[in-house]
Amino acid sequence: MFRRGLIGYLPANITQGVVGLLTIVVFTRILTPEQYGGYALALSVMTLAHTTLFTWMEAALARFQARSAERGEVADHLATLMRAYTVVAVAFPLLAAAAVWLAPIDGRLKVAVGAGLAAILFRSLIKLVQERRRADGEVMTASASL
Repeated sequence: MFRRGLIGYLPANITQGVVGLLTIVVFTRILTPEQYGGYALALSVMTLAHTTLFTWMEAALARFQARSAERGEVADHLATLMRAYTVVAVAFPLLAAAAVWLAPIDGRLKVAVGAGLAAILFRSLIKLVQERRRADGEVMTASASL
């Protein structure tokens, strides 16, 4: 199991590392320091908001998936998580829009932060699917959804 996971996730992990490194190299070359700072700020805000509001659902899915499968309650487990996601996903855009609108930052930076925050809803859904696949031991499909 360990070896299968290590080998199965290795290409995806290497790809993520290379893309992350190349992104930094490319962005530091084509953006001015001020623009790169805005990008870094927008990415940080997006990551903080995602971690605060959505990561607990991904952790709950991963933690309780095996137990719910043993008990035959996978549908209930996933339905509970989807209800929680829906509640947060309905409230989040309203809060995010108000925060961006009230933030004392430049208009272009507001657009960047807003785009990052809007992407969180889609990113979180993808992460939920990925965590479900990982929890069920579907290494190749989980790795492909990275």
